[in-house]
Amino acid sequence: MTASIDGVSSTASTSEEFTYAAVKPTITGISPDSGPTTAGQYVTVEGTGLYSLTSVKFGTNAASITDYSGDGTAVYVTAPAGSAGTVNVTAADSVGTSATSSADDYTYVAVPTVTKVSPSSGPTTGGTTVTITGTGLANATEVNFGSTAVYNYEFTANTATSITVPSPSEGPGEVDVTAVTAGGTSATSTADEFTYKLVAPSVTSIYPSSGAAGTTVEVEGTNMFDVSAVDFGTVAGTVTYLDPSGTYLEVTAPAGTGTVDITVTNSAGTSATSSSDEYTYITPPTITKVSPSSGPDSGGTSVTLTGTGLGTVDTVYFGTYAVYSYEFTSQSATSITVPSPPQAPGPVEMTASIDGVSSTASTSEEFTYTAVKPTITGISPDSGPTTTGQAVTVEGTGLFALTSVMFGTNTATITGYSGDGTAVYVDAPAGSIGTVDVTATDSVGTSATSSADEYTYVAAPTVTKVSPHSGPTTGGTTVTITGTGLGTVDTAYFGTYPVYSYEFTSQSATSITLSSPSEGPGEVDVTAAGPGGTSTTSTADKFTYDLEAPVVTAVYPSSGAAGTSVVVEGTNMYDVSTVDFGTSAGTVTYVDPSGTYLEVNAPAGTGTVDITVTNTAGTSPVDTADEFTYT
Repeated sequence: MTASIDGVSSTASTSEEFTYAAVKPTITGISPDSGPTTAGQYVTVEGTGLYSLTSVKFGTNAASITDYSGDGTAVYVTAPAGSAGTVNVTAADSVGTSATSSADDYTYVAVPTVTKVSPSSGPTTGGTTVTITGTGLANATEVNFGSTAVYNYEFTANTATSITVPSPSEGPGEVDVTAVTAGGTSATSTADEFTYKLVAPSVTSIYPSSGAAGTTVEVEGTNMFDVSAVDFGTVAGTVTYLDPSGTYLEVTAPAGTGTVDITVTNSAGTSATSSSDEYTYITPPTITKVSPSSGPDSGGTSVTLTGTGLGTVDTVYFGTYAVYSYEFTSQSATSITVPSPPQAPGPVEMTASIDGVSSTASTSEEFTYTAVKPTITGISPDSGPTTTGQAVTVEGTGLFALTSVMFGTNTATITGYSGDGTAVYVDAPAGSIGTVDVTATDSVGTSATSSADEYTYVAAPTVTKVSPHSGPTTGGTTVTITGTGLGTVDTAYFGTYPVYSYEFTSQSATSITLSSPSEGPGEVDVTAAGPGGTSTTSTADKFTYDLEAPVVTAVYPSSGAAGTSVVVEGTNMYDVSTVDFGTSAGTVTYVDPSGTYLEVNAPAGTGTVDITVTNTAGTSPVDTADEFTYT
């Protein structure tokens, strides 16, 4: 026997033992409480005192013990073979045998038989009320028509000699009807056969309900077994898939016109027609004229298409670029007017589409995009360093196949295009401090300059002074950085720790004032970064973090035995030399680089002590927050 406080336990010995004495077992439950007459059914015997049993018997027959629960409340066995009927299950140990009661009853159930199925046939759709006659059918769990189960909650009647069930749907042909009980599954015979009779199909829906010849159509319905034909009106389609469930097939539409019924035929007949099976052939539209037949690559030309069947067109294509019906400016059966989308110079074929059925493309229905002088409407970013390589997006119109993009008189490197003429992506060339116009040139000419195309080269900032040049590791010192080009700086760094512009307390072209972040002891460079780059480090930008005595704000756990791993939280825990529990040194296992926590193993000790942390700057003051109690 042992006792424990917060995981600290008393020493165990033979003088503090407790001895458990064996008692006669009891049985309070059997699960499952019935099974087949053959051996091997897994059974859980529940009760008390079920340890180291000498036997578990079902009536006079011994079961095989496979395992115990460990707490004496259950033993797991495989039942022996037995005769149909109910027996008592008993458990025996060295003290005696459990008393019998209704709680320990186990019933051996004979295998059911099926001697008749009436009626012996029905349609593949199922739903026939079938009565199964036989023996041992009471408490059946399911009836199987071939491999399709009907479960007992679906039975409409169940006695020892009969079960009434609705037949499930199944493909045409003969199946065995079997019954399943605790005693097992009935053997198959000619007496249990049920024949599913093929009936004419029905069509309940089709998708899509319109299209051209060659469209794949999904047909849903019932009794789609042994399908011999799927017709669109009087013309046969090509069946590409027939689902084994008889509820779905796929067929390719043959050539046709107008609206037709899709019918499905098997040896039992043909599906009746209805509005659910109607398929409408879409006549492809035609384009006979495109006016005007050319326009600028910037797009926006009002183009009129003349032809036939244009009234229901939903999309017009300029090559591969789509213009949708909601963008049309006018539409009738013989004409559509649309704005041309921007596209690279050159000819494209014009097509019109209805539900994916398109007009035939030809060179006589082309629209030619002509190059125009580019325009520039924006530069992003609009400033950067004087060195080369800044990635810049130039926005505007007609930005296709440019011969050059210039930043002032210097040529940028083109890295890519948007594809619709609205943007070109470049790497800016090196330049001198100041603002220049960005221009784009193609085979037609060069973009006009404006304030929208301006790009400003910014000098890299410099840091010439940091005042004060030292402060505590906890941070929070108000520091003024002096230098040049500081007005556009977005980040100042103390070593690798950033302070962002929204944290600055003041900023001008020559100075920034901010609070120093917390950092470990030692000297760091203070640098400034902005569009012009990052300041170069020098002796003038140094800031020294001064080591201070640690402070302990919390310990966890606050109690335990020698050897307990304790987390100590606080500040200034840099260059730690010792961590003491009262006057005894603990073993430090980890000091976090942030200086905010460490881990230490408690030395031997008694009572309540202060945990103190020491570095070269001093020792943490004692406080109730640092107390540790030995248990």
